[in-house]
Amino acid sequence: MNTLYRVLMPLERETQCEVLRQKIIEYETQNFMDISRSDEFLNFDVEKLQRILVSDNLNITREEDAFDAIQRWYNYDVPARQEQLPLLIACLRLTQFNVNFLMTRIQPLPGCELLAFKALSWIREPTARPMINMRFTEPRGVSATNCHKKTILALFSELSPKLLQYNKTEDKWQEYASIKIDYEGYRTILKNDNLLFIGGYNGAILNVVRGWNIRNKTLQNLPAMIEARRETCVVELNGKIYAIGGRDGKNVLSSVER
Repeated sequence: MNTLYRVLMPLERETQCEVLRQKIIEYETQNFMDISRSDEFLNFDVEKLQRILVSDNLNITREEDAFDAIQRWYNYDVPARQEQLPLLIACLRLTQFNVNFLMTRIQPLPGCELLAFKALSWIREPTARPMINMRFTEPRGVSATNCHKKTILALFSELSPKLLQYNKTEDKWQEYASIKIDYEGYRTILKNDNLLFIGGYNGAILNVVRGWNIRNKTLQNLPAMIEARRETCVVELNGKIYAIGGRDGKNVLSSVER
């Protein structure tokens, strides 16, 4: 951790300088992964942690990183921090977690049952979203200071494909998710935050289109193609997805649909 940061932390507490406090918060937000692993982090008060965690510019690879940091802080003094835990969990972008994570990691936490229930309802019942009162429903934004940083995902294997994520800090690939796809011969394309699986084959040629959201890790059925296709070519142009050619069995297709 930065030596100057270690020097400024006690100075900020003694002087109560708001400008210095803001500069330290900005540093902690941009260097959150290192800060959260330090011994100093375990003694942060809940107000300071809230100011960091609510930031749209929190420099994390995925929302689970913020959850892991909260868990580490909480486990350091469970009896004293049990009532404060929901305040920090509420700072997370809960709708970015998958259903299993919400049910097994968030819901069992003391005081967090309602937070988990709202996030689950948001994911499972899109039509009910206007009636669900949630503090954060969108993923964290990209600030001017970290907009150059990209996340690289690689997809491999057709049946139950896996996504690998490249961790630049550790210079290695890590498993990001496994997707339940029980057929092959589809083609994929990324549209906004959704990885689309178009066409395919499972003993019969398929016209299905499915979308997997890379942020909340949920799979949903999308409107099917007019014609069943496998091994088609898919491209995006001006916001439209085109399925070009492919096969409907032994025959090569010459049709295109949008």
